[in-house]
Amino acid sequence: MAVTSSKERSGEAETGRTYRDAPWEQYPDGYSKFAAFLTADPDKSTTIFRRFDRANARNLLVLESEIAELEARLDRIEMEGGGQDFLASEQSWEILNYQANMEKGKIGDEARAVVRITMELRAKLKEYYEAVLRTQNMMALSRPNERALKAIRRFFKRNRAMTDGAELIAGAMVKHLDKSNEEDLCVLGTSVEPDRLTRLFEGRFAFLFREKINDEPSAIILHRKVELAVSFISTVCAAIFLIGAILGLYFVTSSKARLGMLSGFTVAFAASLAVLTNARRQDVFAATAAYAAVLVVFVSGNLAASSTQSTQPPSHRSRP
Repeated sequence: MAVTSSKERSGEAETGRTYRDAPWEQYPDGYSKFAAFLTADPDKSTTIFRRFDRANARNLLVLESEIAELEARLDRIEMEGGGQDFLASEQSWEILNYQANMEKGKIGDEARAVVRITMELRAKLKEYYEAVLRTQNMMALSRPNERALKAIRRFFKRNRAMTDGAELIAGAMVKHLDKSNEEDLCVLGTSVEPDRLTRLFEGRFAFLFREKINDEPSAIILHRKVELAVSFISTVCAAIFLIGAILGLYFVTSSKARLGMLSGFTVAFAASLAVLTNARRQDVFAATAAYAAVLVVFVSGNLAASSTQSTQPPSHRSRP
């Protein structure tokens, strides 16, 4: 049995170390090991497969051609069929079945042909409709996450550089994850496009969220931990923007300084939404307007109170 270096083993993580006790390492190289690796991720973000769009489209076209041929044959028999008896069968399925089972000669032959083609057409239409609906379901599947796809490629290629020649599965499957098939890939698990903060954690700070096997970080990132960290930071930022802004505006007495702080907090809030989240532009505008409205109400109330106090004449104690 050939001995491979640590960087060539299929259990390699991005750090280049091996994990002999990883769940997939108990299986031999090939389909079993690759399947174990794909299903090891708790979030199933690595369940990436090809849709085979071109082959599926060809299959749909062939089915459509077969249906069109059956339809043309049926139309030709019905248009060329002669005799009053055959015309009567066009208005009654019971008569047509009777002629197909009992009649002989041309009428019986035509009736049997119509029944046979109708049954073939029914079966072919069912197959075609099911294929169309399955295609629709496949087209609705999301594209895989780039980081998950990169990790799977490294595992499948069995080297960090992802070069050809040492794939886990041989044959035509060596092209399974090639960039030429990237548009044809889909993920079966729930796939949500990560925001910038999530991508930062899964990229530069991925070592904090990797699943540990024998006290060593593996190639699998625990996305639930990433989500918890992102949710915590988002909650803290929201509290800072709201409570911090109100406290700051409360203790500042200068009207110009308050207006400047209001503008600064509003710009910072909008920038944080645009940078740290996947919010659409209209969502950023709506949230920023709502945030600014809260601060404006607070500032305008304090400004009105300050203005009233400054314009109110001082009270003088009446002399006896």
